[in-house]
Amino acid sequence: CMEKLRMERAWTYGLNLTQHVDIFGKELSVNAEVYRTDFTNQVIVDKEENISQIMVYNLDGKSYSNTYQLELKYELIPRMDLTAAFRYNDVQMTIDKMLMREPMVNKYKGLVSVSYATNLKKWQFDLTAQFNGSARIPSTTQLPENYQMPAWSPHYAILNAQVTKFFKRWEIYLGGE
Repeated sequence: CMEKLRMERAWTYGLNLTQHVDIFGKELSVNAEVYRTDFTNQVIVDKEENISQIMVYNLDGKSYSNTYQLELKYELIPRMDLTAAFRYNDVQMTIDKMLMREPMVNKYKGLVSVSYATNLKKWQFDLTAQFNGSARIPSTTQLPENYQMPAWSPHYAILNAQVTKFFKRWEIYLGGE
């Protein structure tokens, strides 16, 4: 018998604090956030119970997400902005009657971004580095040993760069990752 999937429902609540601090005559913006989501129903995509099947069913147990983030913004020199952010994710769900970390969700993400605009904003240059923490990989212990995956993915970084030329009514950009 196939269970009818119900609409996902959740309660989200949190706190956001922003503080502006004067450092060397310039404003440092500090933003801290804490959010929690409690699912009362969630559609679970279970790749754990049986390695040869993907089971899809309604939540039977607990599921929640806690997110903590800190972000800093500061103008280093005129027209050059620096942004740094860090987010930690604690995302747990009940899969096959066990509360466990949700697969494929990074434990943390970090970001550092520098943006510079020329005088009269004719050109803008952006460089962003994103750091991604490890994520739990669905269990493959049911497979023969030589086909098993590690329990956690490796952490990795992504670097993005973009140059933008502004015209009176339009703009053009070139970017790469």
